[in-house]
Amino acid sequence: MKRFVRNITVFLVLIISIAFITNIYQSRYNPEPYHYQMQYREALNQRCNYNGLIIGNSKATHGIRPSKLDTTGIMFQNLSINGSGPNFYIEWFTEIFDKKIESIEYLIVSVDYSFVSGSGQRKIEQDSEYFNKEIFWNLWNKKTISKNLLVSNMIPITKYRSRMMSINTWVYLVDDYDRGYISVERKNHFDFNKKRRFTEDFILSEKERLNFISLIDLISNADLKLIFVIPPEYNYDNQAYNDYLKFITSFSKDRNIPLFDFNNNRFTISLAKVENFCDFVHLNSKGSQILSSAIKKELYGNKTE
Repeated sequence: MKRFVRNITVFLVLIISIAFITNIYQSRYNPEPYHYQMQYREALNQRCNYNGLIIGNSKATHGIRPSKLDTTGIMFQNLSINGSGPNFYIEWFTEIFDKKIESIEYLIVSVDYSFVSGSGQRKIEQDSEYFNKEIFWNLWNKKTISKNLLVSNMIPITKYRSRMMSINTWVYLVDDYDRGYISVERKNHFDFNKKRRFTEDFILSEKERLNFISLIDLISNADLKLIFVIPPEYNYDNQAYNDYLKFITSFSKDRNIPLFDFNNNRFTISLAKVENFCDFVHLNSKGSQILSSAIKKELYGNKTE
């Protein structure tokens, strides 16, 4: 009996040790960039050292450098989250940033198609690793929140279990971190010579439109200046995006929200070059410098109107 108990004890200690070591490994060497933790640390900070905010998905995370906009007199923080959309930010503004929104005077929303449609499908529960107890329990008590996702994403070993042996094809340049912005490069070569295929037109459903409108209505309750930005893409096809472009253009006019479309012909001369991209939709470090400078110029003109 003693031998049996000893063997069980050794086995349990071994399993716990493996789990502990794996958890440490997953917390340090996982496919998610470290800057997520830095973004949430800033979002949850009680002090707000900036009066401008940038939200959106990965195109904004890796495309808009806040420090490049400082000369406008507005200090921005980029809190764009990869894969996010309207539903994500409705929860984010309600539970995480609600107490700080009053400090924001300018809000740039990156309104590319994937963000407006929510096709990235990131859920707020996926970031529970970074939440404090108050936010966790507030979300736990919401019927719309998946408790399984909320709990499993608290601990690295369960959060990254499906990607434990995966190879990350992206390199995040931590030394180039800029108040939420971070440069990204691909490990493997991306063939820009291949034709970009649009398998279907990008048409927004009524539900997707309503979700986006709900987010803008929520933000509009605060006394701030809203600005829409459409980041550039390589081999952009206006015809494929026709339905989406009509919606976002009409909506911005109805709400009197400035819209900076960087796929517009007057910007493509400097932006739509292969050396500015790491794939068809994400800018590299050089491209982000050009885009940020272009946004700065548009902000200058907008402030003087």
